[in-house]
Amino acid sequence: MADALASGASARKGVGVQVPPRAQMADPGSGREPWRREPAPATPDPSSTGPSGTPARWRDVATSIPPWTGAATGRAIAASTRWATEHVLPSVCCSRRTDEPIVALTFDDGPHEALTHDVLDVLARHDADATFFVIGERVPGNEDVLARIVDEGHELGNHLMRDEASILLPRERFLGDLARNSALLADYQDVTWWRPGSGWMTPSMVRDGVEQGVRCALGTLVIADGPPPDPGSWRERRLLAQVRAGSVIVLHEGTAARSDVVDTTDWLLRRLAERGLRSVTMSELSNA
Repeated sequence: MADALASGASARKGVGVQVPPRAQMADPGSGREPWRREPAPATPDPSSTGPSGTPARWRDVATSIPPWTGAATGRAIAASTRWATEHVLPSVCCSRRTDEPIVALTFDDGPHEALTHDVLDVLARHDADATFFVIGERVPGNEDVLARIVDEGHELGNHLMRDEASILLPRERFLGDLARNSALLADYQDVTWWRPGSGWMTPSMVRDGVEQGVRCALGTLVIADGPPPDPGSWRERRLLAQVRAGSVIVLHEGTAARSDVVDTTDWLLRRLAERGLRSVTMSELSNA
């Protein structure tokens, strides 16, 4: 089974996928007639952005799938991008075709002296495993956090040295930062995955990573910073519609301003368990 990519780049370059009009058929089991269309939700201000500069209207989706699309469109886009990736960048992993009831939960931008511990407490309570993509310059002073991540059965990933867009880095700087962070993390665990800052990279970066012994990991779904969605809300339904066995889910920690990630992680793991899904590391998902 081949790993699959559902990145924003492939979706935006259009792998033959048509986005439906901004109205969605009623959800199955909603009690409404299936032929009636729901009114489109209010569109966020395109100029507003999330903490990483992501436009508000796309904050909850890594694949650039508009938030009014449903599960069927999500599957179509995932299938198209999977096909493209298997032929162009087969070493990139954004999802996995598997019959096992597993997903990979990933956390970017740590470690943080307090917040990462809180996230680890939630994972332990749910008996869940995850992968932490670590920024190198945040390691000094947080060595105990990395040790706990590894001791509790989680995985470390390389998120380069600084919180910045990797795609803008000169090649020599990228190569140096990738190697330097891998060397830092090698004191705790052999690292086999890296994730570009801001989620964008070039094909040459993917190849350079492979030469350094690390594969590129993107995500099927990025959950925005902030509190978890309200139970039964439109946002909750749309987020969960994009999660299925083999998904890679991205959340962010690393700063005190992102403290909501603790409640969001708890919400997500409860919802996954209700659907019979459990969270594993990137490597376990890739080997499934």
